[in-house]
Amino acid sequence: MKNSLHIQYKIELQASGMAEGPAARGLTVPEKLQRLRAYQASARESTFKELPFTPTLVGHFWRPRSSVTTLVSQIYEGDGLRVYVQQMPSAMRGIEERHWCLKLEAYHGLLAVDASQDLILVEKNDPGVNSSTLYFLSLSTGDPHPLAFVDSGRKLHKRANVEVFGDYCAAACWGPKRPCLTAWNWKTQSTDVNIYPPQPGPLFNFTFLDRSHIAVIARDILGILVYSLDPQQRKYRPTTFKLPHDINVGHTPTLASSTGVAGVDHPGIFHPGPSMRMLSLTFIAPPDDDEFVLNIPVDTLLARLRHRPAKVPWADWGPAGSRLAPRLLARPIVRSGLGSGMSMVMPAPDGRVAPDGAHFVVLSHFHPLRVAQARLRSASGLVEDATDTCPESLGGLHSATLPYVVEEFTMPWRGDRVDRPHKVIICEDQLFVIEESEDEDRIRLVKAWACTI
Repeated sequence: MKNSLHIQYKIELQASGMAEGPAARGLTVPEKLQRLRAYQASARESTFKELPFTPTLVGHFWRPRSSVTTLVSQIYEGDGLRVYVQQMPSAMRGIEERHWCLKLEAYHGLLAVDASQDLILVEKNDPGVNSSTLYFLSLSTGDPHPLAFVDSGRKLHKRANVEVFGDYCAAACWGPKRPCLTAWNWKTQSTDVNIYPPQPGPLFNFTFLDRSHIAVIARDILGILVYSLDPQQRKYRPTTFKLPHDINVGHTPTLASSTGVAGVDHPGIFHPGPSMRMLSLTFIAPPDDDEFVLNIPVDTLLARLRHRPAKVPWADWGPAGSRLAPRLLARPIVRSGLGSGMSMVMPAPDGRVAPDGAHFVVLSHFHPLRVAQARLRSASGLVEDATDTCPESLGGLHSATLPYVVEEFTMPWRGDRVDRPHKVIICEDQLFVIEESEDEDRIRLVKAWACTI
């Protein structure tokens, strides 16, 4: 009986797209199953609940990048860097509300955050030269991270773009010479990988697909190049996932990946599993410079890397494994357009207001499991497999037909609160609404609501 309950729990955990966090180790199988089912029931309700929340003074928010419901902002003052951290609560997943401030007098900029590993990457400008030194600190304390290599300082070009995922850190530099992407193990400072995107294309963007693959896209290169960080696989050339040949946008698209893998310090009982990761490829399409996002489940690409092909034609992966959708420019009510990457949040297109003064936002779900969950909720306003007009400059991307749905949510404020500034943010698997007020040219978070999606 015990084994059958364990199997049932594993089946339901996988079906929900979740993985187990370290906090689950102290719970029995019946307790974990009960928590998981309560979490799923909350997602089916799709209603906002006010959170226990302490007003917090912050600067501006970073987009959530790690697998924790943690928001981070930075302010540089005369004596150094201030980093404000707000961990949003989730009772069903065992995550408590926390907020704190790091005073980092010796540092000049915040480059990347991975709250699931209690990790923050900051830089210190080198005097008199066009470079800086990168340091790996604890997000909780501001001290050197205990897992970082003892000599964690690393020289970077000042224009470096930095990302971290698992054991690897990557930095892309655009200098007078050929641009280069360098990846290394930040815990051992070993296994440097230098990637030179092919010419032409002086500019490129990159993101991690998983713990051992980096995706790169360069200007005028019609494809997503996937490089392996595995030492045994580096002898192979990158795999190019071809894009339609008739794209004509004249710029380097933006790459971003979503949540999905948590580190050892994840505070929750559950977190989104690796299968939930998404890759988003943003194009600015002429003639009107509208933004369009190609949404790709990461498993679409990883499944085709097993045989290390040199090229994968668009017809073999794109039409059935991705979806193009417009990204409406956010009005003031919505400050985070892509959130976790699994869904896209925006105001209701017609700007309508309910008779009781309530406003609406809509979420576009692109991951197949998110689509299925939205259908089960049967929320009012659900639009099946929405169709959009694709500009000619994006060519054959219109053939990307992975189904997606548009779901409508009623905001938790009414009437007299409509004129107050709000943020609507997707962070992991929750939709947060945060009310703000200004305090001496700074923003104070006053009230917060959450809805499981």
